Amino acid sequence: VLGCFMTGGVVLGLAAARYQPTLPPNVTVGGVKGGGLMPEEALKRVKGWWGARQMDLLNLTHPDLDQQPGAMTPQQAGLVLDAESSIAQIRLDTFQASVGRAVGLQERQEQNYDFVWKTDTEKLEKLKAFVAKQQKPKKPAQAFYRDGKIVLVKEAAGIGLKIDAMQDRLVEATMGDGKVLLPMAEGEKKVPDAELQKISEVVMSFTTKFPSYKTSRNNNIQLASSKIEGKILMPGEVFSFNDTVGRRTIAAGFKEAGVFANGKHDTGIGGGICQVSTTLYNACLLANMKIIQRQNHSMPVPYVPVGRDATVDFGSIDYQFQNSYDVPIAIGRKYVNGALTFY
Repeated sequence: VLGCFMTGGVVLGLAAARYQPTLPPNVTVGGVKGGGLMPEEALKRVKGWWGARQMDLLNLTHPDLDQQPGAMTPQQAGLVLDAESSIAQIRLDTFQASVGRAVGLQERQEQNYDFVWKTDTEKLEKLKAFVAKQQKPKKPAQAFYRDGKIVLVKEAAGIGLKIDAMQDRLVEATMGDGKVLLPMAEGEKKVPDAELQKISEVVMSFTTKFPSYKTSRNNNIQLASSKIEGKILMPGEVFSFNDTVGRRTIAAGFKEAGVFANGKHDTGIGGGICQVSTTLYNACLLANMKIIQRQNHSMPVPYVPVGRDATVDFGSIDYQFQNSYDVPIAIGRKYVNGALTFY
């Protein structure tokens, strides 16, 4: 008996010495069966699965893009399968465990492992740049004064691709139906929604009047004031008349009308614009805004008292004021033929 025991021990010792570790039975990784395989064999099988899956296309979309990224393989989209790490995470079978299962002392338990994934940062950055170009236009926050009520319009700040969320979306699509809804994050708003709500009352208004029959001049007044209406300034922000209204040209819709030039009456493109800047200037004065830049006309104007005017000339003379409040302010407007009001 002793001899048999010694012989059996020698046999077991030799078998243990020759044993090559394998993956335990009933092991899968990412759904790929690897039970009983040596690590290199299992690695080959996983790489084969990934190679075949690369033939399947993913469809990357988002409703807020004018043009969609379209169909591409997982790898083209930036998804990388780390096959080596996927296998390395599995604890290999031991000789003792294999003997235990052979004699019925241990059960063949199922073990399921997920793939280990990585992403290609360079490809994701290219996708992010594509999204930035194809998103719908950004729109600033605005506030209007309509029929005695303040109407607020929230800012559309645009969107950006959330790179850190892309891996999960790509993995889910690769292992599923191939559809990828791109994860987006809203861009930072210049006027946050909570700040926009602070625009809640009219601080002050000012009105000037003009002849209703001067159609060209009135066109210029209406057009220039419409470019200012709704504009919001954050605390400390400076308003520039010329930057807001832009160059006064025929192509921009302005017409030739009467102007003051070098102390004389003359005509020029955009005549009447100075009544817009003057009306706004007086509203700002009454609202205690800080005036940054303002210049009188070369002659008195008929629509405000002497010294209460503000002339402008694109490229040389600007009217500027600063929001001196600790909350956002907005510029409202009402135009009727013969009168202009800024709120």
